[in-house]
Amino acid sequence: MNQASPAWQRTRRRARAVVVALVMLATAALLTAAPTASAHPVQSSKAFDPDEVGWGAVHGRTFADFQQDFAAYDKAGYLVVDLEADTFGGDLRVGAAFQYNTDKRGYLVKTRMTEADYAQWTEWADVHDFRMVDLEIYVLDGARHYAAAWVQNVEGLAGDDHHDLTYAQFVDYYEEQKRLGRMPVDFDAYQTAAGTRYALIWIDNPEHLGWRLHGDISETEYGQRFDEYRDAGLRPVVLDSVNGSSAGGAGQRYGGIWIENPNKRYWISNRDLTGPQYANRWHRNVDLGYRQIFTGRYQTAAGVRYAAIWRANTDRPAWPLRPGVDAKVDGLIGSTPGISVSVVRNGKAVYQRGFGHADVANGVWMDSDHVLRTASVAKAVAGILTLRLEEQGLLKRTDTVAGDMPGLPAQHGGTTYEQLVSNRGCVRHYANAGTDPAAAAADATMSTTDYATAGAAAPMFWADPLVPGCTVGMNDAYSTHGYTLAAAGMEAASGGTPVSLLLRQRLCDPLGLTTLRQEEPGDASVRRSKIYDGAAPVEVPRDEISWKTLGGGLETTPKDLTRLGSQLLAGAVLSPANVTYLWTGTGWGYAYGFGIGTESGHRRVAKNGSQRGADSFLLIYPDDGIVIAVMANRRAQGGGTAPAEAIANEIGKQMLAQLP
Repeated sequence: MNQASPAWQRTRRRARAVVVALVMLATAALLTAAPTASAHPVQSSKAFDPDEVGWGAVHGRTFADFQQDFAAYDKAGYLVVDLEADTFGGDLRVGAAFQYNTDKRGYLVKTRMTEADYAQWTEWADVHDFRMVDLEIYVLDGARHYAAAWVQNVEGLAGDDHHDLTYAQFVDYYEEQKRLGRMPVDFDAYQTAAGTRYALIWIDNPEHLGWRLHGDISETEYGQRFDEYRDAGLRPVVLDSVNGSSAGGAGQRYGGIWIENPNKRYWISNRDLTGPQYANRWHRNVDLGYRQIFTGRYQTAAGVRYAAIWRANTDRPAWPLRPGVDAKVDGLIGSTPGISVSVVRNGKAVYQRGFGHADVANGVWMDSDHVLRTASVAKAVAGILTLRLEEQGLLKRTDTVAGDMPGLPAQHGGTTYEQLVSNRGCVRHYANAGTDPAAAAADATMSTTDYATAGAAAPMFWADPLVPGCTVGMNDAYSTHGYTLAAAGMEAASGGTPVSLLLRQRLCDPLGLTTLRQEEPGDASVRRSKIYDGAAPVEVPRDEISWKTLGGGLETTPKDLTRLGSQLLAGAVLSPANVTYLWTGTGWGYAYGFGIGTESGHRRVAKNGSQRGADSFLLIYPDDGIVIAVMANRRAQGGGTAPAEAIANEIGKQMLAQLP
């Protein structure tokens, strides 16, 4: 076929880069023009299908917002590998997938081109030996527009492409390119005023990868082909679907490309998802350690549906303990609405997973990026912060808090920071209304009051007598209130900086712990889980916990808790001497917020936490490089071991058992 009809739009140029699609798409209606197209990770495999690579995505952005996104990613060394542009909602919306530009090749992105603009930039790309990686066709203000991305053709691959093909032309084109020894790398089916049309991009196949292409098959046949090709060692790289076809097939029709998977790296494919299902699967697959290589959406009789294909981007999918851990968590979660787990070994995340729901009413699955309350795990953070502030010259662990707060009541005059963050300050804990109604009333006031500083909250209890029978520095008396007193001293030592800022500026920001902070319920930008209470869990409002920032007022993700623990073991948080001191220097069984012990001959340190909407556990095996964090959105119910602790203990047990 050397001649093309006017309906068969053809541009011969060097072949398209075959790259990774990572974009989450927004829900939209179908246009009578080409929907989102995608480029795919086929060749060069080294550049565009590495085992692991930095990636990111934006979606549903206005033209102006996308320009800002693009500039930020470009500055960080990323290039666009997949582009989407549509006017489903009436105005132009743009999204893109970005992948780290490992070989620093040049690239070009244009998102709002007229027919004339497209012809001009296509010619520019041909002259400068750039190959197209994605083409979008959309209707804006009644006229066809284009968005496209090109990359420098470092590999020197030749190829071909067509769009606006009828199905008969699609078949002829398939046969032609197959004879030339090429392979398909992009397929799209879309509705136009003249009926269903198809677009294809082909590329040289120097790696001699096996492949399969289908353009117009039923849902049943697609499922059969999917299973057949999976069993034959092929993986999908693109999927598209339309309601009806130019070949006369009724109902929903499907097509796609499968290619050989020589390195046998894991992959996942999802199709026919609603918007909420797509969002849940998106976050789940990221947790599992995959990067998105294709995303699509298409119109069905039931509305817009989504498809996604994922490629393993870490070793997490192949972690040998994953099946056993999944099964144990499923068995231990009970009636807890949602639980999130993160596990790190020797600085590398080996497991991340959410179970249940972060928002039951709206069907939002829990994932490891949901922010949850730490409850008393905050005390372990406080212990680490205390030694870090000592290293930074703000205080000494043996300093008395009264030395920084001259007005402190006399009973606290000799109490040190170390004693307070190790539960040896003899400060009272929560009061019983039956035995101490005044103290219980003060606690109730604190739980409904927003405090700007720990120093503002501490006077509510600092005049109360010490715990009867407790000698400061000698006896262990568990006290959330004691951590607030320590926090007030830190604020005074810093010249009045609120402890929430001290934590952020002195610990979290330098370590990249972006979610670890004092809970601020009014900050709607935080992706929080809902919180629940009761044996038959119901959503409950948040109580005020700003009074106890270091004793139980923090929020974070389990991922950031394990990052903190792994960086602590690596020497990035405290000096080696202070890491040793943290868990051995005092000789106490509880020190600096951690319970200290052994398990099967391995050193073990841990902290639990429970409060309204929270059941949390942090477990570290210092000599084995193991850090485990489990966080739930309901406090433990009844007796026995809390679910978060039981899950962490079981994971730890399995990991210790497989050590050499």
